[in-house]
Amino acid sequence: MLNRAKLERDYRRFKFGVGYAGYQFAQTGWQHKPFLTTTFKAGGLGSLELWIQRIPGNTLNFQLRYAGLFRQGK
Repeated sequence: MLNRAKLERDYRRFKFGVGYAGYQFAQTGWQHKPFLTTTFKAGGLGSLELWIQRIPGNTLNFQLRYAGLFRQGK
């Protein structure tokens, strides 16, 4: 199983990347999904990442991911 491998180019407000994800279970064939990604960095608000993947069956899958860090004061 290869969960995800991604290469990114990091700019000041954006990141652009390409990657590959794949897996094989039991007697099934190798399933894989190459993808493109763009991340918009919003400083203290976190980051928003758009994934475009080609999945088995030759269809496109779009994913939108948000990552943020919230800290509590002492």
